[in-house]
Amino acid sequence: MTIMDQPANQYLSPWDQIRYAVPVPQDFLVPEHHWPAFQNADLSDEQRIRLNHLACVFMCEMFVHFERYIIDYVAKYETKLCQFIPRAKLDRFVAEEVDHTEAFYRLLELLEPETYPNRELRFLRWSAWDRMFIRFLPVPGFFMMAALFEEMTLFVPVVMEENAEQSFQPILDVMVLHAKEERSHIGIDLRILQACRERRPRWLYAIQTLMALPVTVFIDRVLARRWRKAARAYGRAEGLNRKQIRKIANRGASASDLLGIYSFIEKQSKNPVPGGRTFCALLKAFTP
Repeated sequence: MTIMDQPANQYLSPWDQIRYAVPVPQDFLVPEHHWPAFQNADLSDEQRIRLNHLACVFMCEMFVHFERYIIDYVAKYETKLCQFIPRAKLDRFVAEEVDHTEAFYRLLELLEPETYPNRELRFLRWSAWDRMFIRFLPVPGFFMMAALFEEMTLFVPVVMEENAEQSFQPILDVMVLHAKEERSHIGIDLRILQACRERRPRWLYAIQTLMALPVTVFIDRVLARRWRKAARAYGRAEGLNRKQIRKIANRGASASDLLGIYSFIEKQSKNPVPGGRTFCALLKAFTP
């Protein structure tokens, strides 16, 4: 029976159809070329696979972390955002982000069930800095940053599908469905940015847009620092030498990150908002 054949009261959402109850293979979960920096660390096959699992868990935590940014920001500024977008659309936006968070938690529970019994993140704990960004980042800056991060997520399934043999099916299924819904979310981000543009002086809008840049840089550095800590612990457990640990600790941008960043820059160049060109120029300057 296909989903179209089921009675209405038995309808399953696409998220409910993802199969999480499958054994985790002792193999790559995401194609190895997604993290190019790891490929020159001179690891054994078993070490490469264990590192791939660690990087995959870290990636899922990143998704949970960023989904919380959006959910918490919308909750705090719901009344203001309803000036720019209908409440029903905003409610659906948040509901889908909650679905995304649930999906990535379920992946974490599948990959490392002993680590996430209470759904507390292992690497990316919520901090006072995160709360401060939610409280003080203006709407143009926040949704410029959100559009960038969401654009980057669109390319994770693209990279995974380049090597299906190294792609664990539940992760690929989540990434494909997540990217499908994030495309509409990026449209909402841009709609909010456009509505803000019509209500603010150009100079103020540009300043508020550019406030996304230091926050983006700060978050990137926090992620890099927390990955280095995880990678060094992995390296010590595996008995790696300093050179090997240094190579895996300096993870750099993933393949999907780079595709997403340049896609974002290209889209912004076609319909820039005040401050957007400067934001993208600086983003490009610091991107490999």
